[in-house]
Amino acid sequence: MPRATLKAKSNDGLVALSEAHPDAVFEVLGAWPDGDELRLLVETDALGVDPLVETLGVISAVTDFEIRHGDSDRVLFEVTTTTPEPHGAMADSGIVPSFPLHLEDGWLVGDLVASQDQLSVFRDELDSAGIEYLITQVSATPAESPLLTDRQREVVDVALGKSRIGARTSRVVSDPRTTR
Repeated sequence: MPRATLKAKSNDGLVALSEAHPDAVFEVLGAWPDGDELRLLVETDALGVDPLVETLGVISAVTDFEIRHGDSDRVLFEVTTTTPEPHGAMADSGIVPSFPLHLEDGWLVGDLVASQDQLSVFRDELDSAGIEYLITQVSATPAESPLLTDRQREVVDVALGKSRIGARTSRVVSDPRTTR
């Protein structure tokens, strides 16, 4: 299946946070629906707790936030935002993002693994919603390349009892005359 790297300005709350601190880098570690909203777990080592709380408090698309951990090295926080358009488009097209997502200067960057058809549907959804995005890379594993090396296949065959060694061993062990 193709793997695409997508760069999008897709979540108003996170985009506003990132644009308010253009030199800061945020890692979105996970996201899940929360009613009609989207809850995200985010980490940064570029801001302290106070400037982060001050910024989140004035972003209208942020409906709730909670600092989970804050020290001099990093801040881990949960933020609830209005559900961004791409989230619904991803769900509708059957695409699951690979976390973490990288957020910098207003752009969310992450990898998606999806079929060519799913990527086409998702692109159409982004276009119809007017979301600014770039697909920076698309790559695929050729279908003819094996998933296992010959040696790995041999080990799997032995483990599953498909080799002559495994078959002989199982006959010897199951023969009552060979056990004491």
